[in-house]
Amino acid sequence: RVQQELQKLRSVVAKQYVDGHLQEAFAESARLHPSKIRGAVLVQAGSSGGGAAAARGATELLPGVGCSEDLGPGGNGSSYRGCVTTTAKGFVCQSWTANHSGATNGSDPENVNTWGVGDHNYCRNPTPLEKETIWCYTADPNQEWGYCQPLEELQAPEGAAQSSCAISEGCKIGPGDCGKMRDRFLIILAGVKDKEDQLNEDKSVLEQECAQTHSDLMESIRTLGMELREQETELAMATKQIQDATSAESHANRARLQYVKEYHRELKECCDNVNGLLREACSLEKLRAELLRAEGGEVKITDCEVSEWTDGECSKDCEGGTQERTRSILAHRENGTHCPPMVQKQDCNLQHCPVDCEVGVWSEWTACTAGCGGGVRSRIRQKKVPPKYDGEDCPETEQTVPCNVGRCNSDCVLGEWGAWTACSKACDTGHRERRRGVEVDARGDGTCPQADSEARLIFEECNTDVCMKMIEEDHRTVLQCNSKLDLVILMDGSGSLEEYGFQQAKDMSARLLRSLQGSAGLVQVAFLTFGGPTTLDAFERCTGSSKSNDTVDAQRDCGMHWVSHFTSDTQAVAARVMDLPFPMSTTMTSMALAEAKTEIAEGRTDAPSVTLVITDAKPLSARKTATAAEEMKRNARLIWVPIGPLADETVGSMKAWASKPWQDNVIHLADFDALTAPHSLNLIISSLCPYVA
Repeated sequence: RVQQELQKLRSVVAKQYVDGHLQEAFAESARLHPSKIRGAVLVQAGSSGGGAAAARGATELLPGVGCSEDLGPGGNGSSYRGCVTTTAKGFVCQSWTANHSGATNGSDPENVNTWGVGDHNYCRNPTPLEKETIWCYTADPNQEWGYCQPLEELQAPEGAAQSSCAISEGCKIGPGDCGKMRDRFLIILAGVKDKEDQLNEDKSVLEQECAQTHSDLMESIRTLGMELREQETELAMATKQIQDATSAESHANRARLQYVKEYHRELKECCDNVNGLLREACSLEKLRAELLRAEGGEVKITDCEVSEWTDGECSKDCEGGTQERTRSILAHRENGTHCPPMVQKQDCNLQHCPVDCEVGVWSEWTACTAGCGGGVRSRIRQKKVPPKYDGEDCPETEQTVPCNVGRCNSDCVLGEWGAWTACSKACDTGHRERRRGVEVDARGDGTCPQADSEARLIFEECNTDVCMKMIEEDHRTVLQCNSKLDLVILMDGSGSLEEYGFQQAKDMSARLLRSLQGSAGLVQVAFLTFGGPTTLDAFERCTGSSKSNDTVDAQRDCGMHWVSHFTSDTQAVAARVMDLPFPMSTTMTSMALAEAKTEIAEGRTDAPSVTLVITDAKPLSARKTATAAEEMKRNARLIWVPIGPLADETVGSMKAWASKPWQDNVIHLADFDALTAPHSLNLIISSLCPYVA
């Protein structure tokens, strides 16, 4: 039927997308856990515990003794009769009958068989009041003893021989997993919504770019239109000037021709007059001589001749003065004409006296005309008295100087590196960091590295000692957090965990909480079990895409269940966690992070905030989760604990979602069995708490 529905899809891409997710869902449903625990013993179904050891660390069984990996009532291993012969750290156990430090485990030799110890090296717990679980002395002289990890019993099919494979007959289709199918379709829907949101965002960006481009082009068209009109106006003016100049040239040529004619006419007339006057003067001189002879006088006649005028000094330099002009007699008269006046006065220097320019003081410099790329600033001074009558010209009344000559598109300038911070972890390899800020901001299209880029933030390893060394002397397996912090734990409750995975997550969370020193001066913890919507209506309400105005119930509709808000009673929270039912919903991680952000706002101002996310699967919306993670990192440190193979494909994204450096904030566990291992707990505690014991 599913295939029939798939055939209705028109888009090949959509069909492949949905079909791929459905095939993945069926593959996950059929997939076995890669490792239920680090070892296993195969026993005959229905047997009383007999069977062959088939796991790492199991040796030949004692005569008449089977391997039972049950830890017994209370889980402290006092009745454990399993076959583990190595510690959790890999040290080989020593036989219980061997003399180790002069003691046989501190137990009463007469009651050795009561505790299951004897001439073998299987892990036991003969002192349940002193030790938490099964343990053994080791054969390593540098390691006295160590805790062990029990093996898991795998039941063989009924009727099959021990350690043999029973081939099932027939091929039957098991019952449908509607929950898994529902979850997968909701994941597909969330992926489609993510893609829709991304496309809408890309569309919005593209529309803004197109609008900006259109605005720029229209502005260019408007500017070019104005320039065109200006050029057309200038062209018309130039054309008119050419026409006027051509007309003026034609008129000037006509006038020139007329002036040439008049010039030649006047010149001829002047020449004729001069010649006539000269002839007349010559005739008068001859006539005068004849008259003198007729009177019986002397014939010699000499006229008075004088020199050219010599100008004396003017009485004033300007505004009108008096000047005396004189001349001398060159030849005295003899029967000729008398001498003209020898002295003459005339006006002189009638022009106005010159007025020199006078200017005021300089104004303040103006602002620079450009912020970069080269601008100018200027200052002016006013003319108090303008120059007149060839007076001295004014000095400069405006000064302009260049400014802001730096490039507009310039990268920022970074400062010096700051000091190293304290180490992020007390043991098991932490990191310390140092940063450098921006001294000069980028300009224009210049770039500047992000605050968390390698150019401005670097890390180096520190405190590389193994955490277990800190607690071996106290015969403990788990660290204790002695730091002051506000911790929000987000535990995944999606169906992909299955009952076993959810129980392991609860056990780990409870042990983690019991390891935190809760008090007003140390740890405060809040705990949220998160899932997601399980119906289409709930999905639309949780994502805000519902058309109804129904109020969203975060717990009922979206699977957000607050086990506890901030409290220092970590033991009480641990007890509540162990009583949690399995929600078996989807994985709306983005909403869980938003809930945690609201909770962190209620935390202490003097305590660092940390959010711990424990999950096994990719979120419904990777896009929204990435956004929520960025928002979270502005207010708190964000640590991810991805578990199992389903989380493998999301680990790369979680490294980007986590706080930096991701090596301190992504703790990838291979499977659910690793959750409760002391090493895993210590990794988480040492990552959470700078101070541990």
